[in-house]
This record gives sequence, structure tokens and C-alpha cells, in this order.
Amino acid sequence: MILKAIPAYCSGDFLEGVYKRLDKPLAEYLLDDSEELWIAELYKFIHGNCALIIDLDYNELLRRSTDKSARDYNPNFKKLWKNGKIAFISSPEEFNKMHTNKDYFKNKTNEIFLTNFPKEFCSGVEKKYGLVCSCNESMDIDIPRLFRFEIMPLTKKGTIQSWDFLKQNRYPSNSAVIADNYIFKRKDLLCDNLYAILKNLLPSELDEEFHLTIFTREVNDLESIWSLVYDSFLKNLPYKVNLSIGKASRGSLGLHDRDIITNYCWYHSGAGFTLFQKSDKGTNVLHNTKVFVFPVTHMGYYLRSEKQENDREAPAQANYFSALNIFKKIWRDLPDKTGLYKTFVGERRNRLLDS
Repeated sequence: MILKAIPAYCSGDFLEGVYKRLDKPLAEYLLDDSEELWIAELYKFIHGNCALIIDLDYNELLRRSTDKSARDYNPNFKKLWKNGKIAFISSPEEFNKMHTNKDYFKNKTNEIFLTNFPKEFCSGVEKKYGLVCSCNESMDIDIPRLFRFEIMPLTKKGTIQSWDFLKQNRYPSNSAVIADNYIFKRKDLLCDNLYAILKNLLPSELDEEFHLTIFTREVNDLESIWSLVYDSFLKNLPYKVNLSIGKASRGSLGLHDRDIITNYCWYHSGAGFTLFQKSDKGTNVLHNTKVFVFPVTHMGYYLRSEKQENDREAPAQANYFSALNIFKKIWRDLPDKTGLYKTFVGERRNRLLDS
């Protein structure tokens, strides 16, 4: 299993806020499947499942965690040491750059910013750059979604009749990768499916250029389908989108899983992403399936369970980064063939795949 430490930039003040919120033993939160579970998951993430960068220097942190006479003494800071070893990177200058360097947040991908900045600053980072940026004032809104793993059943007689349910699982983003062999097989279904998915997952505003890559197999004229998708939907968005489409059809480049990956989430559909067909008589759900929603922090517990072994619709990959690495390999190995054998169209530029 491929696991990657997610860079988390966390201020000392934000850590203080997390410690104050934990008003009972951690185990009690983890045993209680309540709305407050996210704060325990955040604590575990900061203290073990990320590459932690903080704004306090080592001597300052040592003083605040050991000097009982100090006004800002907090023994909880001792938890940033593991078995006598430092489990974080001290980089106050990095937090200064966030304020002074106007290009600091450009081209970031999976970084998570947990700061003592004003709420308005954090909101601006999300809206301008498609990144998760939170503070004590807004953590109740920004953070719970990072630890919300869901499985959405789609059935022909079910209540879900469109891709609108994805809106509740929309994360900040500036890039996306879609993989589905048959997403372009029926052009008459693009509006109810691909365009509807993009409408519910892509940000409503962004200062950056959005990078969108689609890997598929059943497509004949790449240039034509590129123009159709761009002219029918993408050009109407309030920001520029760099669209690239790759045809990965055989050998090591062959696709099987049906996935969407954005900066902070991995979506998997057992039956692909062409699932709805609307008409005057209502909506027809074309396949019974499940849609899995894995935030970037999900460490693959479901995919190591007995439950998963009996679930034919579960993804083959274990977590966000193992899925992303499959597409990085395709991205790296896919040739730029021309003419009848053209396998790629658009500019080969995607933050998630280039990182």
C-alpha cells in the first residue's frame, strides 16, 4: 500500500484550539460515532498521519511544553515528540511567506493549512487557489469534510436521481483527473453525467487556471471530443480551464478503475460515471452501483477489511495516493502520437499529475 505524508502547515495557536476542544479522552470520541468525531480524527492526523510544519521554533515549543510557570504553558505540546524524537518541522519563516509572497499558494496541491490567520484570509486562499485553509474560527466548517468517508448506493429504484449529491462532497480544488473507459461512448449522456459531475465538483470561483485531465479508451476523434467538452461546458466557467484528454487503451496503460481525483478527494464508481439518463418521463438510473468518497486523509481502513473483500464494486487501490500514482504513471508513459493514432490532446499540464 502506498501512503504519503500530507504536508500540514499548523500554527501553535491552531494546535491550542484543537487541544481545548478535546474535553474528554480521545478514545471516547473514537468510540462515539457522533458529529464531534472529526476533532479526534484531526488530532490523530496532526500527531501522526501528516508531515507537520509549525510556526514555533524548537526552543519556543520546548519552553511552552515544559515551563509550568509560563503563562502560555501547555503540556499537550509534549505530544509533538515521539519516543524522544521530534515529529515536526519548525519553520516560522514559511508562515511569514504566506503573508508576504503573493505567489506563495500558486500551484500547491494537497497541502493543508491550519493557521492563526483571520477567517477572511483563509476563505480567500480557498476561493483564489482551491486549497484547504482553516483557522480556529472556521475549523468547525472547514475541517469535518476532510474526515468524512462515504459510500453512496445508486439503484434504479433509489432516491438518488442525479449527480447533485456530489455537491455535499465538494472540496476545494484547482485540479482534477477523471478516468473512465466509456465516459465518451454516448455523447447524448454527457450533459446528465460528465457535465453534471463537473458542475458539482469544480469550484464556483478560482483565480488560478483549473487543470482537468480525462483518461479514457472508447473514443475515436480526440480533437472533436475535446472541442465538444470545452465548448459545451468548460468555456462557460468563470475561470480558465486547461483540458487534456488521453487515450489509454492497452498494455500497461490500460484502465480498469473508474475514478475521479481532485486535490483533496478520491471518488470511485463501481459502474463508471455514465449512470443517469433524463427524459420527459423522469430519470433512468442505468446501473446499480456504489460511489465511494475517500478524502485525502483516509488511510484505507475499509479497503483492508473483510467487508471490502466481498464488495465487487470497491476500488482496487487502497487510498488516494495509490490511486493517484496509477494515473501519474499513465500520464508519464502516454505518448503524444499524431494522426490516426493520436493518443493525447490538449496541453500536458496538470498539477496533480506533474507533482
